[in-house]
Amino acid sequence: RSRGDLLSEEQLLRRCLARARHKTQGSAEAGRLARFYLALQGCQLGRFKEADEHLVELGLPVRLSNDLWTDSCRGFDQPADFSVKVLDHGLPEDLVRKAREALQPDASYWDDHRYHSPDVTFYSHAHQLDCTDHIIDQLIEAMRPSLEEVAPEVSKTLTVAEWWVHQRAPDQWHGHPLHFDTNEQLLRDSLGTHVEHPAMSSVVYLCEDTPRFGATVVTSQRHRFASDSDTAALVRPRMGRQLFFDGGYLHGVMPGKPWMEESPVTQRRLTLMVGWWTSAIRTSE
Repeated sequence: RSRGDLLSEEQLLRRCLARARHKTQGSAEAGRLARFYLALQGCQLGRFKEADEHLVELGLPVRLSNDLWTDSCRGFDQPADFSVKVLDHGLPEDLVRKAREALQPDASYWDDHRYHSPDVTFYSHAHQLDCTDHIIDQLIEAMRPSLEEVAPEVSKTLTVAEWWVHQRAPDQWHGHPLHFDTNEQLLRDSLGTHVEHPAMSSVVYLCEDTPRFGATVVTSQRHRFASDSDTAALVRPRMGRQLFFDGGYLHGVMPGKPWMEESPVTQRRLTLMVGWWTSAIRTSE
């Protein structure tokens, strides 16, 4: 799949699934993995009946809607109360370019923060308002007029901006799990009983679009409040694009389609996430 050979991927997965039926040592787990990727492939190719059969065998009766898999959630009329805004203006091109350069794959930032270490699950940084010490501080300050444009009530009562970054190499096309942005320290301290979200969440894309990586998916689903009326939107990357949405929304990144990539240039996905807080959250120096 990473090389773009979808047919060979399917053949290998079906062969693996067939061998798993012999129930040799380790075959059960291999069979489940093969079935999972066949379900993923089925969803991405619009073969939903086949995908659902695999998912049922895995004990997974619920999945993302067909519209999300077929990219039908772009360019639709959003409900008035669905707080998702995309801006392709507002950030200086030179500042965006410098931020991207500061976060190149060989930049010291990734090793300094052990980004690739398997035992590091999540970390973030606190941006104090009006601070311009480094390039990310400057970029976040440049975002504040955009925040005022899309959420003036949040902009007026800011306490701190929490930020973190993600990069994905060409073979890391799997997307990012659906999740809620939360006060992680409070969540741990309360043993999961207290969930607090930023007033607004945002993404700045420091890369161009490529089918190798999926779109950001933002849903209207909130923690412990799911309903049949929930909606969703897909947002593709674009250099310097800003995505703002309600900080309590469930969101993530769809899996990519490497076989559709035409560019011979090896690309990566690079994003800056900013959580805009209006409540007091604990930060460390």
